[in-house]
Parts: sequence; C-alpha cells; structure tokens
Amino acid sequence: MTGQRTLEDVGVKRTRQADDAHLDPNDDAARKSQPQPKKAHTESTDAKHNNDSKAKENQGSKSNAGPDSTSANQNKESEPKKPSSEPKAAVSGSKKGDADSDQPAAEAATGEADAKAPLSTSVAKPEGLVEEGRVYFFYRPRVNIDHPTSVADIQRFFMILAPTSRPQAPFRLLIIGKKRLPIADRHERFFGFVEATADKMETLTGQLGQTGSQPATRGYNTTEPARVAGEGVYEIVDRGGRKTSFAYKLEIPQELGEVQQELQIKKEASYTLSMKNPTLDDPPNAGLSKKANYEGAQKKQFGNYRWIPCQDPSLLDAERCEFILIGATEDLQGQMGEGGEHLQKAAADDIDSYLRDVAPDGVDEHDALMAKLRDEINASEAHLPTDPAATGKWQ
Repeated sequence: MTGQRTLEDVGVKRTRQADDAHLDPNDDAARKSQPQPKKAHTESTDAKHNNDSKAKENQGSKSNAGPDSTSANQNKESEPKKPSSEPKAAVSGSKKGDADSDQPAAEAATGEADAKAPLSTSVAKPEGLVEEGRVYFFYRPRVNIDHPTSVADIQRFFMILAPTSRPQAPFRLLIIGKKRLPIADRHERFFGFVEATADKMETLTGQLGQTGSQPATRGYNTTEPARVAGEGVYEIVDRGGRKTSFAYKLEIPQELGEVQQELQIKKEASYTLSMKNPTLDDPPNAGLSKKANYEGAQKKQFGNYRWIPCQDPSLLDAERCEFILIGATEDLQGQMGEGGEHLQKAAADDIDSYLRDVAPDGVDEHDALMAKLRDEINASEAHLPTDPAATGKWQ
C-alpha cells in the first residue's frame, strides 16, 4: 500500500495565535535575546536589611503561621524578578514554518480540515435549494478478496453525506444497492438506504475501516477495510414541488481512473431523488425488514404516497430510511440551470480556498487535496486506504 500523507505531512498552515506572554521553549534565538532576570542573591544589602527588620517586627505572627507558610514565604523571596518586557513569540500566519524553527508550521498549528466547513461561492444559491454539503465515495472488497480488480470483486458501495448547510444534522452513511451509481443517460433506477448516522465523521469511517476474520469450513473468512474512491460537493434541489434532484460535482480525483469509471462516479452528475414511505407494504423480496420510524410532521409528509420528493432533508437523517436514485444527466447546467452553475462554482471555490488559505506554497496540488481528504474522513486512524481516490486504480 502506498504510504498515506496527512495534512501534517505536507506542512499545511492552519490558524495559529501568537502568545505575547511566553516564548517557544524550542526557540533558542529568541530565548537568548531575552533580558535575563537578576537572581535573588544579587539584591542590595539595604533591601536585605529592610526584610530582616520586617521579619523581626512580625516574628510573633510568623511563628504562628506554621511551617508551610514559612516555606512559602521563603520560596516567594527566592523567586527571580521578572523583566519589565519579554520579546514576542514569532507570529505565525505565513504558509511555511520559520527558517530558525526546528518544527514545521503544521506541528504548531491547530485545527483540521473539516468536512462540515461551510461551502462558499460567489454564485447565488439556487431557488429551491434543500441542502448542500460534501459527499465521499467508498467501496468494500468481497470476503477473502484483498485486492479487487472490478465491481464484481466488491460487496458494498457507500456514500457519506456531510451536510454543510445544516450544521446540526448528522453525518449519514448511505448504501447503494447495485454496488455503483446509476448510469445517468440510461436513467437507471437504484435503490438505496441510510445505514447509519453519527454526529462525528470518525464514527462512520471507523465502521468502514473495521476488518474481520471468522472461522469457515476451510480456514477463515476475512473482511478488508473499505477503500476511498473520491470526494465532491453535493446539493439537493426542489424542482417545483414534484421532483427533487441530488447532484454532485467531483473534486477528487480530478482525472477519472478505472475505479471511478466502473463505479460510475462521474466528474458531475444529477439524479432524481425520491423517499420511500416506510408504512406501506413492500412487494415480495423488496425493501428492508427494519425501516425508518418517522413520527409527527415527518410521517404526515408521506400521506398514502409510496414515494415522495425529498423536500425535507431531515427525512435523510433517519437510519434505515429508503430512497431511490434515478439517473438524469451528466450536464448539470444543461438540466439544472443556476443550480448546476452554483454547484460547479462551489466545487471550484472549495478547492481554490483550500489551496489559497491552507495548503503551503510549493506543495503539489494533488498531494495537498489528498491530505485534505484524509483529514476530513479521519482516514489514518480509521485505516482506510485512499490510493483508489489518488490514482484511480483498484486496491
């Protein structure tokens, strides 16, 4: 497996605050230039005489204070005087660490790339925008296959949605039934459902990174961790009350490889998204046995309809909710107009703002974006291989 690099490995700049009251203990140059405080034994004779006189005048009170108080006073008197001013710590804000520092800027930085960071763009949000955010694609190899070479070698295809327009909404782990996305121009219809939700990304990616080994008739059956296949931004748009569209614009990889082509992950695509009524009976051998439990206003939205448009994004916050994706187009602007333009611009601005404000100068754009991806999904701790997203090759 190719070694994975995080934001720290590429020396990514993050916001740091200068502390004027303390010096960096590793900054020898700054510490040497600081005025050295005078030691207690260099005090003048008059000062000592005055202290002795005061000690005699308050002898009785000191004797009643006990040994702990006497020791504390002695420690206080022996403390060195603080200089009137201290040199300021080096102000960070440049994209690279200081030349005199032993540590790269990333080690002293705080914060990480955030999957829920708001998307900003100069293009106005489209009318009918229901939700927007970031989307991540994953696949898990079949049991006992450690190096898949096609869709036939995988058992699950996943998406994680990170809503940025609804900060309090959970992260969602979606499973697509056909182990890939629908082909847009064929208008394929694929069933899917929300497998799990969580307040933290690492909860879901931790599940994807789990491996297993179970006794079998001959030896053991082993399960590999899921692989990362890409990242993009998405939006759900209400199209006049009768349909809702789920569309995405891919950010990583910027050039599609064999993995993305077989999983039908395009540079951009749009689908009709409909939510299934969990209270109605399913046809034989269809649907989930355990379904979402909607109540109140959410339940009323379905009425007696089997399928409804996703005008309320909170419907996707329920575990075991079922939906259908119907392929529509790979031309976002052609079908969605200003909605498609907004999504395209949001993806471009998301990349540009990251490279401008976070990634250090001189770092390869591809490496920087891959580090961003790994940080956002907690790939290192979850042990999720990211080479398929980086190279487009099966792993």
